[in-house]
Amino acid sequence: MNVSVISLFYNRRELSRQYLEYWRRQLPRMPHVELIFGDSGSTDGTRALLQCYADIARIHLFEKNPGYAAGNNHLAAQAKGEILILLNNDTVPCDGWLDEILAAFAERPDVGIVGNLQLSVSTRQLDHAGVFFDADGQPSHFRPPLGSLHRLRWMPVPAITAACMGVRRTFFLELGGFDPAYVNGYEDTDLCLRAREKSRDILVATRSHIWHYITSSPGRHISEDANARRFAELRGPQARSLAGWTTPNLAQSAAPQQTPIDQFATLQTYFPSPTGYSETASIRLLHPTHRWARLEIPLRRDYLGFGQPVRLDPWHELKTMRLAGVALRDAFTGQLLWQARGETLRQCCTPAGTSEAIADRPCGLRSTGPDPQWLLTIPEPTQPTSDQLHLIVWLFAEPQATVAESPRSAPRKRVLVDLWQLRPGGAHGGIKVLVYELLKTLATDPAIALTCVIQPELRAELGPRLPRCPILELTADHYASANNGWLANFDVLYAPLGQSALRRADLPMVGLVVDLLHRDRPDCLPREEVLARECRLVEHLAAAESIQCNSRFVQETLRHHYGIEAHQCFVLYNAVQHRLPRDHAPRIKQAITPYFLYPANTWKHKNHARLLEAYRLYRARSRQPWDLVLTGSKVGGEIEGLPESTMLPHGVHWRGFLDDTAYGSLFAHAGALIFPSLYEGFGIPVLEALHLGVPVACSRIASLPEVGGDLASYFDPFSTEDIAEKMLQLEASGHAEHAAGNHLEKLFDWDENVARLKQALAHPPQRQ
Repeated sequence: MNVSVISLFYNRRELSRQYLEYWRRQLPRMPHVELIFGDSGSTDGTRALLQCYADIARIHLFEKNPGYAAGNNHLAAQAKGEILILLNNDTVPCDGWLDEILAAFAERPDVGIVGNLQLSVSTRQLDHAGVFFDADGQPSHFRPPLGSLHRLRWMPVPAITAACMGVRRTFFLELGGFDPAYVNGYEDTDLCLRAREKSRDILVATRSHIWHYITSSPGRHISEDANARRFAELRGPQARSLAGWTTPNLAQSAAPQQTPIDQFATLQTYFPSPTGYSETASIRLLHPTHRWARLEIPLRRDYLGFGQPVRLDPWHELKTMRLAGVALRDAFTGQLLWQARGETLRQCCTPAGTSEAIADRPCGLRSTGPDPQWLLTIPEPTQPTSDQLHLIVWLFAEPQATVAESPRSAPRKRVLVDLWQLRPGGAHGGIKVLVYELLKTLATDPAIALTCVIQPELRAELGPRLPRCPILELTADHYASANNGWLANFDVLYAPLGQSALRRADLPMVGLVVDLLHRDRPDCLPREEVLARECRLVEHLAAAESIQCNSRFVQETLRHHYGIEAHQCFVLYNAVQHRLPRDHAPRIKQAITPYFLYPANTWKHKNHARLLEAYRLYRARSRQPWDLVLTGSKVGGEIEGLPESTMLPHGVHWRGFLDDTAYGSLFAHAGALIFPSLYEGFGIPVLEALHLGVPVACSRIASLPEVGGDLASYFDPFSTEDIAEKMLQLEASGHAEHAAGNHLEKLFDWDENVARLKQALAHPPQRQ
């Protein structure tokens, strides 16, 4: 790949000499590189210096300063290389910087512009990893910790700076080059946004580094306001639409937590008052042994009724939690202290081993009822108190009564599973099915101790599925809090939903990516959702030591878009789900048999509109047409809001979201599965149908051929004629049992697949 490096010079003679000497040393090793240098009327001897290097570069001396945009456009017009590299003369490239930029163009034909990481010479810190926009559409440099990006080879960003910029020469000329109306500012950002209008990606090659002597371009401050006004006028709406592209956690993902306090959970306290006043309490671990926990509750004296019971709710939830492997038991030992303005007003009995003075003063902690609510009776302090008080309760956690392990046995791996984004019901589609199956299997492994982080509303659904798994309910504020020292109680974080706000530098993370819909089919999502998914995924990939993919298709797509290498991820195929019947369950009451089945939420990429049109064609051509049964949610789908009379042709039945029993029975008695999805990271229903011997016809696209193998028949999901023809063929074949065959047995061996996840959790790669 031939390359033309173009650089524009204006004064700064000594920096220019350093830059030119770099090329004199390196150019003999780069026969594919041509150098084109221009001087914009320097007055400090740079023009004369530049001519001394005419043996390695083509030199152009401008009569007067044309400005950065026009000057580079002129040099680019003379270039012969396939790739243009715009490089400032106040930079010092590092080894391999150019190879990584060229690799992006070689492996990503859809890429428009490629930049790299730029390190400040003065601060010795990362100064540029892309350009992001605020809510007003104003650009700013993205400056995360350098270590937070090492897992991503290519990071998509809204824009980059031209201090180091790679672009195909033909594409640069197609765009018309830089807008010369900008004077030494905004021209690079403007170019990137015009490239995005052409549906081209803007990437940062994270393994390419240069040092940058960061100084403002001469005359930049004079034209700054005019440049900003022009940018706001021409690109303001587009820039503001990209404001959702933010990475708030990425900048902190590699930063060590300095908070010395381990905050484990929050509780609500309720006081007997006319207003029903409540406060949030936090549990803080005191000692490495974690046998004593410190519960601190902020109180307002005017809301307290001393001598009246204070209800601490829900203490029963606290009993299900673990403190570093120590279970809290029903029989608590409670002690209390009064504090005001940081001073202890009455010293009470504290746990053995602490350095605080001891005085026996129990707090009257007791439980009531079969579903305990813990009542705390608070005596009137004997000394004056301020209005703001802190009730501190010491809780003793007895070790859980378990069979003692052999001294030589390996300790259980403490795995924290982040399910906080999960909601009850079927809104999450197949990813919830996969996650629940994984957790059920992991929970039976004696070498793994799971703890799940959820929102309270998920407990009723998750609790019965994982009856022995500790569950930690977190409020939104606590979940997103930077005070996450309690994460030190775990060995590894598992984030199966593709995102996590839980961050700690010394806690390795195993992530899960189920698809890249926003990348491969952005037309199926709102623009805001595309940006949000991109942001979450970039953060996820940057934070995770290991990535679980649910198909080789997803693995290859990650490599293509982000440069994630094979050793950074592993494939774990979905299982045949336990919600399916092991034998044929009693047929549910319905008047439609036989029937086609399509279980899917009505998201745009699920292709319901074409399926319904194809079904109309099929029904018009069939002598004894089958019915079509649809399941899933209409919310957020392409046919949401349409009346069923117009949305559903005759013979189509909508069953909505079904529980496991009804779903399994409906599936087992289907005549065939019709699966016209435009995009799937896996496609669980295809595997379920094959397991039950139900004939399958699905899209010839994405991961579906990988899942269906030679056991399924395929059609073009964009052709209603093709879909209708496959339905006629399925009808003609009848409801014959189809053998699963070796394809299922070998490819989807659940134990073998889960073993890869267990290995990743037990031995995550070390953070570099």
